[in-house]
Amino acid sequence: MHDTITSTNTDLSRYCNEFDLEACAIKMRISDTIFCILCIYRPPTSNFSKFLCLLESILMQIYSNTTNLIICGDMNINYLKSSNYKIQLDCLLASYNLSTKLTSLIE
Repeated sequence: MHDTITSTNTDLSRYCNEFDLEACAIKMRISDTIFCILCIYRPPTSNFSKFLCLLESILMQIYSNTTNLIICGDMNINYLKSSNYKIQLDCLLASYNLSTKLTSLIE
């Protein structure tokens, strides 16, 4: 690893279960900038309310004004149409000054 890059794992195991949410995170310092990359998976059959509570707990643990947070993964929410799931997730993210960006492998 390059001398200006350091990283540490963030233990999120207490929030993870195969039914509602799986997550892992790593914090990286590149020169003077700190990044936290959070990878999330929500099974399509999960309890969405429980998923949101677990995600909020994770965000409370890892969020910092001095860290650039990147969330990636598959939350199994169709962002191409309006839904309560989409609205609830967007509201949670907005409470941490975060927003979504729709990306897809399909063009």
